[in-house]
Amino acid sequence: MHLLIFLSLFYLLDGYENVEILSSYPELNVTIPLLFNDNINISILSSIAPSSGNISVYQIVNQNTLILRQIYPASSYCLVYNKTLSCRTLSSTFNRINSNYTIVVDDNFVTSLFNEPLREIKKGVWNVMTSKYSTEALLRLNSDGSSYFSSYNQSQLLDDLLQQIKQSIPLINDHLKIIHNVQSDPSDFSKLLVEFLINKATNPLNEPSINDIVKDLNIIIKNKYISTLADKQFMIFLDDQYGFQIKLINELCHNVKFLDWFTNNVKSVLIFTIIASTDVTCLNILSSNFAGFNFLSALISKKAEMSIIYGAMIDLLIEDIPQLIIQACF
Repeated sequence: MHLLIFLSLFYLLDGYENVEILSSYPELNVTIPLLFNDNINISILSSIAPSSGNISVYQIVNQNTLILRQIYPASSYCLVYNKTLSCRTLSSTFNRINSNYTIVVDDNFVTSLFNEPLREIKKGVWNVMTSKYSTEALLRLNSDGSSYFSSYNQSQLLDDLLQQIKQSIPLINDHLKIIHNVQSDPSDFSKLLVEFLINKATNPLNEPSINDIVKDLNIIIKNKYISTLADKQFMIFLDDQYGFQIKLINELCHNVKFLDWFTNNVKSVLIFTIIASTDVTCLNILSSNFAGFNFLSALISKKAEMSIIYGAMIDLLIEDIPQLIIQACF
């Protein structure tokens, strides 16, 4: 069991072939939406400062050919938040559907507080892929629209809203759908986010691409008073400051709260990792919020919770039960 925990911890730290890197956003080998333009984040185990090394994004073509999509020095285009380097991404970088990309980080992209350069992330290690057939995007209802939605027939409102938006592009097919998942915007709880699914065109010569739909709707909504939305009934409820934005598909990569907690409580995590070598279920204490302590308030995902449970079961099977049998026999 001790070896299993050690190997698991080593794998988590060494997935980038660089044990100094704690995590990244997006993660290794995940699917990202077309036109992904969230910041690229790299979290380090210790405090850092940006340095002269470059960060580059390449599209992988035919496995052997790399096409440069974006390059920038960390010192000029990236910011440091505590132990995380955050770099701006252009929406034109990941602009090919069903395509593979690799993110390459040069030696000396950041330095430690002791001015020691950190090692690179090599080509082919940090890979991501754009979605094959669909992507998800969001529009936001303004305060009036959010209040109206809460008091109106919600299903009917979403259906009517979808039809008016499809007319504004226009679309005569099912490439654009509303996923009935309306939730408050974490940055402003008075406003609601409406989630859309955009499917790949079945006839690319005669139908707009996912890229085209996203760009068109963003322009149309941001200019709703003079665009084709101007005569639509529900135009007044759309937030023209928000527009139409791509949503990340893999929610695990969006667990920023857990990432912040982890980077601020590394010492506590290491202590509990050592204790877990004798009882893996003690990791649940990290999310117990006991006595209101911040270091015991980890936002652990359901996947992580199941991993703890499975770890406890494995521990029971390979350690506790054999000991019980030996004691019963002798």
